[in-house]
Amino acid sequence: MEHAPLVASTHPVWASAEVAAAARADQPGAVIRHVRQAAGLTLDQLGSLYGCSASTLSRIERGQPPVDQIGVRRRLARLLGIPDELVGLAPRPTRCACSAAGSTSRYAAGRSTRRRSEPDETTHSAHRSWCQRSRSRRPHQ
Repeated sequence: MEHAPLVASTHPVWASAEVAAAARADQPGAVIRHVRQAAGLTLDQLGSLYGCSASTLSRIERGQPPVDQIGVRRRLARLLGIPDELVGLAPRPTRCACSAAGSTSRYAAGRSTRRRSEPDETTHSAHRSWCQRSRSRRPHQ
């Protein structure tokens, strides 16, 4: 279950020169540090929320491993509300418009290996049918 990000999308940190410079320089750790500080969190507090020690977060913010791991970047970015692009990741996939259950769709995200062009209505109709069948096979939660 995803929680609300710790830093709102309207926070002034997103327009700061420091965050923009760190993102341009491909320094995801520096972006994470600036956003953490803008949220008013200490390394200990963020570590507690993230599930690691303050020393591990300090290494991440200084650009040392495990900041090179995509899962670490993505999880910290989601926790803090950082757009993936600012920490050197591809944008988050879109949700399939025809899926009420909200499953991520390779088709809707434009990553389908079968289609290289814009899908036509027939293709989308077939995809919509597939989504509905998939939803009906999922266990109830």
